[in-house]
Amino acid sequence: PHQVHSLRQQTFALPIEDKITLYDALDRLSAFQKRLIYLLFFKDLTQSEVAEELGLSQKKVSRESIKAVGRLREVMGKRVF
Repeated sequence: PHQVHSLRQQTFALPIEDKITLYDALDRLSAFQKRLIYLLFFKDLTQSEVAEELGLSQKKVSRESIKAVGRLREVMGKRVF
C-alpha cells in the first residue's frame, strides 16, 4: 500500500514517448483496472474514496491497484514510474 500511495503523489509529467507507452499499456488492462488507475492517479482520489465510488473495501482497492500497477510495469517493460 505504501508504494502505491507514494506513486499517487507523483505527477504524470512524463516525456511524450513515455506517455504514449503508458497509454498503450493502459489499453492492455481490464476495464476494472483501467477505472482504478484512472481514479487513483488521474483524478487523484484516495484509496478510500475509490473504494466508496466502486462499492469495494479499501483493502480490495489497495490489492487491486498494486496488481494493476504491476501489470502496467510488466506490459511497459521498463519503469516509467
